Amino acid sequence: MSGADNDRQFCWEQIQRGNRLFRLTHVFAAGDVAGRLLPLYALFASLEHICASVSDEDVAVRKLDWWRQAMRSGDGDHPVIAELRRNGASALMPEMAVTRLLDATQARLDMAPPPGSSELTALCIDFGRIQLELELAVSGVTMPAGEELSGLALRSGMMQVLRESMGRPDGRGFWWLPLDLMARYDLARAEIASGDGIGKFRMVAGEIFTTQSVGTTQYSDISKDISDDKQSVMNLIAMDALFAKKLKHTNYSSYIKWRDELSRAGFSDVFTARNAVRRFNRRK
Repeated sequence: MSGADNDRQFCWEQIQRGNRLFRLTHVFAAGDVAGRLLPLYALFASLEHICASVSDEDVAVRKLDWWRQAMRSGDGDHPVIAELRRNGASALMPEMAVTRLLDATQARLDMAPPPGSSELTALCIDFGRIQLELELAVSGVTMPAGEELSGLALRSGMMQVLRESMGRPDGRGFWWLPLDLMARYDLARAEIASGDGIGKFRMVAGEIFTTQSVGTTQYSDISKDISDDKQSVMNLIAMDALFAKKLKHTNYSSYIKWRDELSRAGFSDVFTARNAVRRFNRRK
């Protein structure tokens, strides 16, 4: 295998341990866009892995600092950096968006729990918009300003914190559970890790997903708010539908089932993605 082939293989391996749904959705992107999205999603997966799996915060911060320097210089030999540079993705990624991505990842290492569900929603929208801006940038699409794409950003951000939670089953990964709901159901984070509070945990999670309208695919988010070539966002349409499906299936379930659901990309998911794209095309 050539160096480029090895780099792409490495990127796929990172994605496989992170957001496996990309294997299903990248096929809806144009060839050059799909090539640029591959290392971008590998970057997302690499940063999520640091946030989820590195128990020593100082070590995690040093790893993120390495990524800051590598992304700033753009001339390293790391497979993700090399692939971003090779296919032109790095040149399309706004420097401030990359900085916000790394800042948000570092913030989640020791972020205070949100007081309530509305604060959790705001956090998830912020996390999701950062990734969306980069996804759209490498796709050649301008990120809308203001509150546009908030539904898509919410689901994207919620999936980020869920994936990171699965890497930290000791309870630390569930920092994002709102304090008011924890108090209402008398749930302690230690009970999540031990499994003693599974019933209370399911009620808290159910309220989050139900009251925040997570799991409701709003295709108008994209179709009305992006004026560029709609073909450039077909992969996002597919991904959003899959996010909605996964979040719906985690409703009122245990985090053990979350792990199973989020790590799976099966045949039914293929049909979900395809049907979402077909419905979107009919709406254009």
